[in-house]
Amino acid sequence: MNIPETTQVQRKANLPHDQFLAEHLAQSRPVILTDAISHWKALTQWTPKFFLERYGSATVIIDGKSYAMADFIQSVLHSEQDHPAPYLRNYLIERYFPELLPDIMPLPQYMRPNWFESRLFPSKQSCTFLELYIGGRGATFPSLHFDGWHTHAFLMQLHGVKQYLFLPPEQTPLVLPRQSRGP
Repeated sequence: MNIPETTQVQRKANLPHDQFLAEHLAQSRPVILTDAISHWKALTQWTPKFFLERYGSATVIIDGKSYAMADFIQSVLHSEQDHPAPYLRNYLIERYFPELLPDIMPLPQYMRPNWFESRLFPSKQSCTFLELYIGGRGATFPSLHFDGWHTHAFLMQLHGVKQYLFLPPEQTPLVLPRQSRGP
């Protein structure tokens, strides 16, 4: 099987929703939307200093270990490629920091439609999961993964730089599943 050359992810602004749906969502083609969250208060406020000052005494649990937010943020600020700080990930904002939700509203129109919020899944609870990720230099997600159930990830970068690796659907046969670890 031939491995296609790397292609650059397009950057777009003022992308009409119907064009986004047709050219990106329906095609499973990633895009960087440069203005989708330009209205968010979080874009200018949510910095390491903000979390250090506002939540310094809060406790976060990362990979089963508890950290004071102040200590965690200090480790992020001093993180190095060869010795990264722990990576806070999948932290539900609604559960841990609900007072921050207004800072990320309204959500970008591109997050719709969400097929979980349909007649197939009648629920009074939202099926949109807004998660916080904080990492320093060298931090990585624990594994290459697939967002199942035909979901789509919308990643909003507020501070710093992050590198993403996307594999197009036609490369799925090239990705081997991780061997299960026995009991």
